[in-house]
Amino acid sequence: MNKRLLLAAYLWLIAAVSTSWGQAQPQRLLFAIRGFGSSTNPAPTQALTFINLSTGEVRDSVAAIGPIANVIRVRNNRLYIVNSGANFNGTANSLQIINIADIVNNVNPLPITTVRIPDGRNPYDLIFLNDNKAYITNFLDSTITIFNAANNTLSGSIRIVPGQQNGFIANNKLYVSRSVNQRTFVPDSTVFVINTAVDTVLRQIRVRPNPQEIKPDLQGRLHVVCTGFFSARSPDSLGFVSVINPATDQVVGTLAVGGNPSGVVINSQGIGILSNGTRYNTSTLALVTPPAVGGTLGFEDTLFLGFGDTLFVVRTTPGGNRRLVLFNARTLDSLTQIQLGSTQPYLSLTPVTLRPDGVASTERSTERPTRFELAQNYPNPFNPSTIIAYTLPVASEVSLKVFDILGREVATLVSGRQAAGRYQVPFTATGLSSGMYFYRLQAGSFVETKKMMLVK
Repeated sequence: MNKRLLLAAYLWLIAAVSTSWGQAQPQRLLFAIRGFGSSTNPAPTQALTFINLSTGEVRDSVAAIGPIANVIRVRNNRLYIVNSGANFNGTANSLQIINIADIVNNVNPLPITTVRIPDGRNPYDLIFLNDNKAYITNFLDSTITIFNAANNTLSGSIRIVPGQQNGFIANNKLYVSRSVNQRTFVPDSTVFVINTAVDTVLRQIRVRPNPQEIKPDLQGRLHVVCTGFFSARSPDSLGFVSVINPATDQVVGTLAVGGNPSGVVINSQGIGILSNGTRYNTSTLALVTPPAVGGTLGFEDTLFLGFGDTLFVVRTTPGGNRRLVLFNARTLDSLTQIQLGSTQPYLSLTPVTLRPDGVASTERSTERPTRFELAQNYPNPFNPSTIIAYTLPVASEVSLKVFDILGREVATLVSGRQAAGRYQVPFTATGLSSGMYFYRLQAGSFVETKKMMLVK
């Protein structure tokens, strides 16, 4: 290639990224609960962990939480941490509310708003109806608490029964799993349906024993993960998935999955990956082999899904430390891994995209993409590997290439027709020198180029 062509290619690349040059890019963040909680230990035993995938930064103890922190939810550019347990440190039976921007900007001391929930309720989950209204399930109380997020107050309650765990909202109805009968301590088999317009119980749906997490599939049906009995003597000991049609509130399918799972993630192909590593087709309710990410997951090996089809698995190293492994949830290919700083488990991993204007958002993998998009690679800067993600709203002829600062092509990562969906492609810069590189996505008439930095 002569100098004139090289110059033309260089100017083309500069023009292609001129709209984003020097501008801040969205950041891909992860938040996690580190450690199991304790209702008898007066000292905080859990911490909030922050991972910035865009920069590779890991802060293992951003704030003390607990004593039994159950979940992290995201709304209104804030984290909402649901705490239960005995009230040793003033945070039990409460919501801790933290501005995401304060964590990213490392504000010290970190401002935290604590909303107390009456003792003895043991709050478990927080389900947002909209920006101003949410519901708090209570494992040890006979009410669901209504939370006003506009002014951080408790605004009412719904009479129900104890044993409530996870919830999900569909068709303006709140679905709540009841995992155990508090009188007999026998696993229950009920999902309660609540009318969110008037906050009253509509009906109960019978599912398999010990229902836990509720997730939607690509058709909008609700998959209820039922752990079953922890006893080989019971026919319901294996674990099941019960499927509910929210249009009729009828169970339309059941699948025996084994391994006593408690949760599921569903990728953009409609494949469910259970917390024990088992995979199944959410449309046909048939098991898929091989299992996810190298086989059965251990009790403390937790998995989550975010940023399209990136599967995050926290695993234990031979030395006892934890590492975060990123997989492509469609192909199960390993993308990269991040060493974490503790031997404790990491729970409720929550992916968040933070835009430059401070708006934070989460996404469900079961939401079909509505536009073409090329995301900023992460981590960035990188050495030697990074991940490039993009979305296709329709099937397209796709080309994804990498160029150096002079406009010379150094890698072709994708070339061919792809179905609509979310994709992540690993790029390893073996043999390349440190410096600025560009990656360009062309899908039909859509073309976008972004820059990335290799630092060795």
